[in-house]
Amino acid sequence: MSGASSNVKIVGALTYDSPEAGILLSGLAIGAKVQIKKSFGIESGAGIAIRHSASGAKPGAAEIVIDQAALVGNGIAVDVVDSDGIRIKRSTLRRGMRHRR
Repeated sequence: MSGASSNVKIVGALTYDSPEAGILLSGLAIGAKVQIKKSFGIESGAGIAIRHSASGAKPGAAEIVIDQAALVGNGIAVDVVDSDGIRIKRSTLRRGMRHRR
């Protein structure tokens, strides 16, 4: 998802085996309200990637909310680049596990 979308809710998403990210948010303007809730991501480059979004948002003013997500077994649980206004709550975040032989 990218651009100046004003209100977006992603509820109950299941993402699996995506090379870059299970969910990718990019280029969101300040003021965009995004909620990712009750989602599960596994075995992707990143469970959720947030890039160049809401840059310069006021501290404490969450515009991107990740709630009740389980992001496990990904290269990175949440990958944030040049983004502000992010809140993660009631979530399980765990990067990929390396298997030994």
